[in-house]
Amino acid sequence: MSNGSRARSESAMESRAIKIAALAVVMAALYYGKPMLAPLALAVLLSLLLTPPVHFLERYIGRLAAVIVSVVLTIVILSTAGYGLGVKAVQLASRIPQSKDKLIKKADRFKSYAGVWVSAAVDGFAELTQNKVAQDPDAVVPPPALPPPPVKVESLATKINPFELTASILGPLLGPLETALIVLIFSIYILIQPDDLRNRIVRLAGRKKIRSTSHAVDEVSRKVSHYIFMQTVINFVYGAMVAAGMSAMGLSDGIVWGGLVAILRFVPYLGTWLAALPPILLLIATTDGWQPLHLLMLFVILDLGFAFVIEPNVIGSGFGISPLSLLVAAIFWTWMWGPLGLLLSTPLTVCLAVMGKHISALRFLNVLLTDKPVLNARVRFYHRLIAQNRSTALALLKSELRDKTHCQLCDSMLLPVVGLSEMDQHYGRIDAKKAQSVRELAVEVIDAATKSEDEPSTVPNVSVSSLKVLPEFTVLCIPAHTSADELTARIFAEQLRARGIHAHEMTNNCSLDETLAIIAERRAEIVCISATPPNAVLQARTLYQTIRAQFPNCIIVIGLWARRSSSKESRLRIESAKSDGIVSTYAEGIAFIERQIPALIRKYKPLVQEKK
Repeated sequence: MSNGSRARSESAMESRAIKIAALAVVMAALYYGKPMLAPLALAVLLSLLLTPPVHFLERYIGRLAAVIVSVVLTIVILSTAGYGLGVKAVQLASRIPQSKDKLIKKADRFKSYAGVWVSAAVDGFAELTQNKVAQDPDAVVPPPALPPPPVKVESLATKINPFELTASILGPLLGPLETALIVLIFSIYILIQPDDLRNRIVRLAGRKKIRSTSHAVDEVSRKVSHYIFMQTVINFVYGAMVAAGMSAMGLSDGIVWGGLVAILRFVPYLGTWLAALPPILLLIATTDGWQPLHLLMLFVILDLGFAFVIEPNVIGSGFGISPLSLLVAAIFWTWMWGPLGLLLSTPLTVCLAVMGKHISALRFLNVLLTDKPVLNARVRFYHRLIAQNRSTALALLKSELRDKTHCQLCDSMLLPVVGLSEMDQHYGRIDAKKAQSVRELAVEVIDAATKSEDEPSTVPNVSVSSLKVLPEFTVLCIPAHTSADELTARIFAEQLRARGIHAHEMTNNCSLDETLAIIAERRAEIVCISATPPNAVLQARTLYQTIRAQFPNCIIVIGLWARRSSSKESRLRIESAKSDGIVSTYAEGIAFIERQIPALIRKYKPLVQEKK
């Protein structure tokens, strides 16, 4: 290994190590910075939710008053909803002891239904345990249970400290209240001075990245605001439908349960069923009919309809995040920040995807999170051919066909596959046998996807019958060097014959002298040299120079079948030979040859008439 390659290898390893260390630092900062970062993220989310009403009110009462009114209304609505749900929860809890007898009867009924299986399993386990203890002489026999010690009863009325009692009651509430206060302060600041926060973010990114950072901030604001607003509307509609359904079934408190569903549906995946579980369990405890099952079916139908029909069309159209990414993000943020992380998982995922789109160092996030195809159709088709998966390759072609002709499909799919296989073979990623099998399978699949029928000639002012005056081999397709060149030459000749043009292809088995002899014998007016970079470029140049020296009046076109960036260098190397034309697709090659046909017809038509 040279010093240069060793230095590049060490530099790449150092770069990877720095990236891994940076990722570890970021994850540690997210995990240990939860007390500060999670409320800040929730405040940004709340400010985006309140931005539309603030903009509306600002036109009438000013910015500061609009923020105060919006925040106060939000606090009043949330407090009222929380108080109402709390009162209803207390009322429902007070009704549960009244249904104690019904619960006992239902438990006994369930035991009678499942008792045969459950009792058999319990008895078998107990018998197995007793036999094991009896057969094992070394088994330790537990000592007999001692009677419980006497309990000393003492009055604590005189020992109650009012400060300790207050602390014991308010202590569990201090944490949520502290978080709510931080969220409220941050939200008010962001709503009052939204441009200040935006300008600071843009300035931190640097002056050279002001444009990309501005686009990123605008896109994040737009997408997250769209998500929050539409999710709020959808949750309200969902809750209203739950309330209406419960009222139609004759159930009470439908508005309370509908409001609970509308609030908890902001929690991805679990919110709907966390809200559905209490009323269903309550119906099981207090009723004897099929109402619990009816309510369960109502939630199932609504959830399927909203998840697969309404939300993808309303939210998903401008969202751009794959469902799998949302699921993985929900698990990750729940692990990092708990329930609050689950609530914030979708907006945070959108932010990361947008950052990956505009920041080159985070481009992998855009690849992992977005729902856009990360591979184009040509590369996906090539990968299916590498795996020898004919059925999926055929399905992909049919989905990409869209009324394309056989020639267009060869240009868009076959030639890129040939180029990719030739490049992989050149760098030793696949062997020659594998590359040839991939190319042959590509031709087979394309022929199966499109019927290669004769296509009308597109030669201007020339009918198909006029082409009969031309020599038998008007166009001779010659492979430059490799089997890939032979395949592309054969397909090109087939495309020409489908248009009524006399064409013939040769194989790699022919030597250079045999090729020159065939050109002279068949009076080929046009020679197409088929070459696939990178292996056949020099051979194509040498073959062109030899044919030009022997047949100076022959029209020679070089088919440089490649779409890769490396073809530019190959084209420059070929162009120095001053050929009549260089084409990179079958469509270009056919158009070039058809432009030569009228002159050839004028040349040979008088000769044919003289023979007659």
